[in-house]
Amino acid sequence: MTVAHANPLDPGTTAPRMVARRRPPPPPLAAPTDRFLQLRHQTKNALQRIIQLIDTAPELTGSPELRGLSVMLQQRIMLTAQLSDALFGLTRAPGPFADRLSELCHGVRQLLGDPAADITLDVTVKTTCPASLEDTILRVAHELVGNAVTHGLHARLVGHIEVRLEAIENRLVLTVSDDGWGCGPRIPTGGGLSLVDMLAAPLGGDLRLRRIADRTVASLSVSR
Repeated sequence: MTVAHANPLDPGTTAPRMVARRRPPPPPLAAPTDRFLQLRHQTKNALQRIIQLIDTAPELTGSPELRGLSVMLQQRIMLTAQLSDALFGLTRAPGPFADRLSELCHGVRQLLGDPAADITLDVTVKTTCPASLEDTILRVAHELVGNAVTHGLHARLVGHIEVRLEAIENRLVLTVSDDGWGCGPRIPTGGGLSLVDMLAAPLGGDLRLRRIADRTVASLSVSR
């Protein structure tokens, strides 16, 4: 991964990017097995039952404050299921890729963000994502948007995140940018970016983290 602080008016200030050895992309995901279908069914039923128990528990309905806590718990459980569905189709069959990406990004913002903060998010898909890359793009988007919410916009009352997927020459480029605090001169360490590196490596992916004007820009570029 490359971390660079770029001046948009002077492209020469950007550090040279690091490109990993290229390998062939993985094959498309196989159809769900009977074991996974049973797991999907069991997980859906379990989550629905947990929500019902929370909704009817006398201990969580005794005051407006407790009722608010009950509603928040239900929302968090449903958001977790929404993210699992967008990533893996855990409780229902996955929909079209663009819908999954949008649901995923908005779900991460709602799940990890401060309810009192006004954090807006835009998702733009300007190209078709090859089926063999859908899983990787979704999983990387999950981590990059999560970083933007929990680190870039931490303790911010107002902020904006932009997610774009586009084709640039023969490359597929996922970009996640935010107008938060920014990144320091050192490469951030943590499970999220380490996972992104791991996902990108088999594809010869190029992961870059830059500060351009007032925005932190994280981008993943892979061969189509």
